[in-house]
Amino acid sequence: MTNGREHSDRWNADSLTASKHDTPGALDIFEVSIPANIRMPVPHHHRDWEKTVYGMEGTTTFMVAGNRVNVAPGETLFIRAAVIHGFVNDTEGPTKMLCVLTPSVLSPEYFREMGIAMEGPAPPDPKKLRRDHE
Repeated sequence: MTNGREHSDRWNADSLTASKHDTPGALDIFEVSIPANIRMPVPHHHRDWEKTVYGMEGTTTFMVAGNRVNVAPGETLFIRAAVIHGFVNDTEGPTKMLCVLTPSVLSPEYFREMGIAMEGPAPPDPKKLRRDHE
């Protein structure tokens, strides 16, 4: 299922391949496109779920528990629940990654609202967005 919209000036969840509605709560799978040098969500953690990231295009830089980790095409990064992390694209071109959250917690509505919030004057509050879609 394709739920994202194409925007060249902000990050975008291109497609939510599987959500909590599709997998009875087992996992979420989605692609994220990140244009070069844009504002990203603030560092955050997920109390109740883990994230696995697979690099598809370009190199996305993560900060995980204070450590810088580059994820290039074909590389995987696993982030345990409750670990503070964030990511940026500080390259000259776009990057793309596939993300898997376990267990599933999100929905297409979450990504639509996060995309809109990223266009605002201040970074979005991921906790508020998640509460709104639980």
